[in-house]
Amino acid sequence: MGEAGRSFLSFLSLCAAVVGVVIAWLAWQHPKAPASPRPVPAVVSVASPRTASPVPTVVSSSAAPARTPRPTPTIRELLYSQLQVGDCLAATNLHLNTSNPWPYLVQAVPCSQGHIAEVFFADNKYWSTGGPYPGDSAIKKGYYTGCGNAFASYVGIPFLLSDLRWTAIMPGASSWSGGDRSLHCVAYFPTTDKPGGAVVYGSFKGTNR
Repeated sequence: MGEAGRSFLSFLSLCAAVVGVVIAWLAWQHPKAPASPRPVPAVVSVASPRTASPVPTVVSSSAAPARTPRPTPTIRELLYSQLQVGDCLAATNLHLNTSNPWPYLVQAVPCSQGHIAEVFFADNKYWSTGGPYPGDSAIKKGYYTGCGNAFASYVGIPFLLSDLRWTAIMPGASSWSGGDRSLHCVAYFPTTDKPGGAVVYGSFKGTNR
């Protein structure tokens, strides 16, 4: 290689050395920043409010279901012939087991209100015969049978085992001739101071009392 070639190679080596020095100086002046860690999403624990489980309704197996009283739209005045089974009667003008005659009109109220009597049998055609008045004995036998059987079915126990009493509204000779063939049986609860019926609340039906 001639003198010119050697001079050119020396020049290239010098240039490479200079570039290396420059790069080293730049690296020293500007060190490489450390790599940032990969961002991790924040996990936020949101405590949702605890949903209260519904409180179970505890139903006592020994509790008898409440009986819905026979609906009475309003307090109303009734003729005895208008009475129906389940009607409860207020003590406004009613005096049972006394010498007072059965009033012309009685006051029917919801059984949930205070009352002294309850109709447990009602039949406006209990006696189907169209003949003459059969006599007091026949009428008495008829109402004892009708009311006695109905009492046990309505209250739940026979009359002789009950602390209740009953009275009956039945035809007399004069009303019979006018076409009256009805029988209405009414239960009540007598006490020493209220022999004609103490004020009670609720129905006698199915009470076994």
